[in-house]
Amino acid sequence: MIEVVARRREVKDLIVQKMLGKGIAQTMAEILAALAVECLWAIFVGQQVYFPKGRNVKADPDAIWEGFTGRNHQELATKFGVSVRRIEQIIAERTAALKGAKP
Repeated sequence: MIEVVARRREVKDLIVQKMLGKGIAQTMAEILAALAVECLWAIFVGQQVYFPKGRNVKADPDAIWEGFTGRNHQELATKFGVSVRRIEQIIAERTAALKGAKP
C-alpha cells in the first residue's frame, strides 16, 4: 500500500512539474494534477495497465545483466526505460546463454 501511495504522489508531482513548465500557476497546477491522478486511479484501479513507449528503445543488455540482483526487475525497467517484460527477456536470454541453451 505504501508503494501505491508513493507512486500516486510521484505521478502528481510529475504532472505539476510539467504544468509549471508550461506556465500554469502553482496552485492551479496542484489542483489539476490532483484531479488528474484521482481520475486515472478511478478508471484503472485494480487493473494491470500497459503504457507502450511508442518508440524503439534499445536497452543495454550488458548493463542490465550487471545490475540484475534476481529481484529487481521493476527497478531495472525504470532505470533503463523499458518494460519489465523486456527486462525478463534479456535476463532469460543471458541465463540461457550461460547454460548453453536457447531462450
